[in-house]
Amino acid sequence: MTVASMEEILLLDMIDEQTRDSLQQLQQKLEGLLLEVDAKLSQEDIPQQSKLLNFKDEIEKALNGMSRITTLTIEHDMSRDEFMQHHQSDVHEFKQLVNDNVEKISKIEELN
Repeated sequence: MTVASMEEILLLDMIDEQTRDSLQQLQQKLEGLLLEVDAKLSQEDIPQQSKLLNFKDEIEKALNGMSRITTLTIEHDMSRDEFMQHHQSDVHEFKQLVNDNVEKISKIEELN
């Protein structure tokens, strides 16, 4: 094993491809929902306007969080495999969270 120098790398580079794909899918779904909400809000006389505005705010917060995640850097002093072993439970919980949210958004989209 070679000793890695301390350098900053993107967190996304340390997680598996499936999770990166799920993050991208989640971001696309959130962006699509935001467009739908904006379209509904542009209509006149919406009975659920305050709920839609709150929903829009939550979508925007989620997208901002996604942006922070995709640009998050970590100090790299171990290989990807070492990182995954050391943070296995955290990575698993993160993957589950992303997958759960993709499913929730899919269900919301089905309601529309």
